[in-house]
Amino acid sequence: MENLRLIDDPARGMLVRFVDPKSGKEVKRKVPPGRDPIDYAKSQHELLGLGYSPVKQSGMKLSENVEKYYAELDRHVKNHVEGKNTADNKIRPKRRNIVKSHVRLHILPELGDMRIDEIKAVHANRLQHKLKENLKGQSIKPIIQTLARMMRFFYHAGLIAHIPFHQEDIERLQNQVTNEARIPSKDEVEAVLCSFDKLWMEVMVRLAAETGMRISEITALTWGDLSRGVIAVERSSVDAQIDKTKSRAGVRQIPLGQKLVAQLAELKLGNSQASDADFLFTNRNGRLFGSSDALKGVLRPAIRRAGFEKFGWRGLRRFYINELLDQNIMLNHVQKLVGHELGSNVTEKHYRRVKQQDVLKDEYVVSIG
Repeated sequence: MENLRLIDDPARGMLVRFVDPKSGKEVKRKVPPGRDPIDYAKSQHELLGLGYSPVKQSGMKLSENVEKYYAELDRHVKNHVEGKNTADNKIRPKRRNIVKSHVRLHILPELGDMRIDEIKAVHANRLQHKLKENLKGQSIKPIIQTLARMMRFFYHAGLIAHIPFHQEDIERLQNQVTNEARIPSKDEVEAVLCSFDKLWMEVMVRLAAETGMRISEITALTWGDLSRGVIAVERSSVDAQIDKTKSRAGVRQIPLGQKLVAQLAELKLGNSQASDADFLFTNRNGRLFGSSDALKGVLRPAIRRAGFEKFGWRGLRRFYINELLDQNIMLNHVQKLVGHELGSNVTEKHYRRVKQQDVLKDEYVVSIG
């Protein structure tokens, strides 16, 4: 009975799912307590009792079912936008777009004409080897993970009889070190900050280096987020659109050094018409910066002028973390300041004991120059 599937649902108990031999429609039934699931499934239709369960021959190609997966992604985005309290079924719009690009650019060209019930671990490994011709390991892994999630979706949707492969079936790839991951020294950061002739550019980079904020959080700052030497992080900008912080832990307050406070005051003075609701940083068209635009238009040119090997916004964030750790700041306080989720080294109970006022201390300030 190729189409018969058994599902152990934690909430509803054992379920059977099969394709009705006459109508061709999918049927899902709850198995009564004490009944054998297979015997119960056979009892639901006389032809099933004879072992007859035809496989649908139409609409089985991966390319023909991809829209169903996209609809599932849209549902997860809707859960995120509406703030629904679901554990694993929420993604940001930007993440959905990335996943769809994995499918469109890499998965469909190689596997789109295959039937979804024929895709196995060997095909995932072949795709991985094909991708190695042009991509690095850390770029390939998310693509293969997208394929694995697609196949799990098809399984749960009743389109295939079993999950065709798991992560352990896929050849492990080594990450490759990239320049983007490089952490600059304090001397390099100081030199980069001195290379600017525009105050707003220096302030943007100084915020990254002296607060450890993500660039998506920096570009979403409004003047109302600043108060008496403390900056409140409450939102992020994703694809130049305002969104929530990366996680609940991302909502936080960070103390500012004296120089940064003075520069922010000077920047505000030069924009005297700005209200609390106005953003600190907008481009020449009055729109929010995208993270890549800020990288290419602000940080990278400054690094070139200073004459150093390139690094990115993440490098500045790691620089900030290292500066705090070098001051022997408690790890859980560092996590609070940078808005990390609960780490593997700190229990949830311990982490939640950290109070916001405990991290708003002068000695927790990173000050450069």
